[in-house]
Amino acid sequence: MDDITEEYVKAMNDDVIEDDEDYRPGIRDGAGSDLYWQLEAINREKDPIIKAALSIFTANSHIFNNGNKRTAWELADAILGEYGYYIKANEDELVEFSCWVASIEIPDKMSKEELVDKILKWIRVRICKL
Repeated sequence: MDDITEEYVKAMNDDVIEDDEDYRPGIRDGAGSDLYWQLEAINREKDPIIKAALSIFTANSHIFNNGNKRTAWELADAILGEYGYYIKANEDELVEFSCWVASIEIPDKMSKEELVDKILKWIRVRICKL
């Protein structure tokens, strides 16, 4: 898989919010470096399941003005699909887990590493081959 670029993720975010009433494309003020560093971590990782967990973690950073959770899942799904995997979960599970990930206060409630580990565990019990 080629490196994931900021332009790719920005375009993905724009796609997921294009029909929203609250259409506010772009990166939240001051969050550009968060996107850069998180993409660096995703691109350095070789394991596609860990890449997906790091992608879902981006929902916690609230990088975009809108659509953070949906963009995180789209990115994770694109990565997993590239490697022949998908997450088997219904919409309610995805929404509940996404909201939980986005609501965790780092470092007050847990560290980034602990949250990524919990995301990874959640994925691993739901991962399937295409």
